[in-house]
Amino acid sequence: WWWGIAERPNHASPTEGGCSRCLFRFFGRTTISGMSDLGIEMAGYYREIRGRFSSLIGSLSAEELATEVPGCPGWTVRDTFCHVVSNPADGLAGELSGPPDDEYTAGQIARAAGSSIDELIDSWAENGAKMDPVIEMVGDGIAPIVIDAYVHEQDILGALGRVGHREGAVVEWVAARLRDQFGSPIPMDDFEVTRARLGRRSAAQVAAAPWDGQPDLDAFFIFGPRDTDLVE
Repeated sequence: WWWGIAERPNHASPTEGGCSRCLFRFFGRTTISGMSDLGIEMAGYYREIRGRFSSLIGSLSAEELATEVPGCPGWTVRDTFCHVVSNPADGLAGELSGPPDDEYTAGQIARAAGSSIDELIDSWAENGAKMDPVIEMVGDGIAPIVIDAYVHEQDILGALGRVGHREGAVVEWVAARLRDQFGSPIPMDDFEVTRARLGRRSAAQVAAAPWDGQPDLDAFFIFGPRDTDLVE
């Protein structure tokens, strides 16, 4: 399993498409160390996200599924969901030998092109249930698969002009990880922390927050920043 946190990567270009801002591509190898309380908690978050995300996708029209996703340039709502669904399937099949690049994620989308939405939802239900015990055992080292699902759920909600799941245990957990990694207080609510640090906000938007002093924007952005403002 390769979902352990690696050294902080170079920034993805804000003009790169698709999963240039996907959590997975910048994480290295990890090992299974036994079930942990954190792992059990994280698996619960993954089930929660999987259930509501799948329900959302299953309710969308063909037009909504074809909506462009500003948080994932070049991807539609369907493309984004195909990527999220493919991650556990590929991981369980042993097809991921390292962080996926844009070519790999494009392949995920292409492979899923012939599947119906119901088939994609069923695939995630099946492979997600198999991934749950892995998350329970690996714990923190496989956090990106959970964070990735949450972030892309929010990408899709934003693309559709909807608001949801911006408060609660899941976003609090994701934001806490991102705050701790930055190391200095971030004057944003938990939702904005997840959007800003992961490249869904411009440098101007981040600089406009009520910082105590001048923020180190180069260190702040794990992905991005965007060239243009994104308000969700």
